[in-house]
Amino acid sequence: MPSKSFNLNLNNKISPFKKTIQVDSDKSISIRSFLIGAISQDISSVNNVLESDDVLSTINCLKKLGVKNCKEK
Repeated sequence: MPSKSFNLNLNNKISPFKKTIQVDSDKSISIRSFLIGAISQDISSVNNVLESDDVLSTINCLKKLGVKNCKEK
């Protein structure tokens, strides 16, 4: 079976996102905000985080994966 090769060309880069989004405290949104911040190329700030075991576990996992500036308040 011949191997296939794929190329991805990005013509338009995404411009920096510097906005503030205010939402109610929620476990899923809290976890997703940390995951999105972990893959961003700049510093992200997350406020109004729901403090639950799942959210704290996500923070600890990100720390173990080497994500910098991942602090609990």
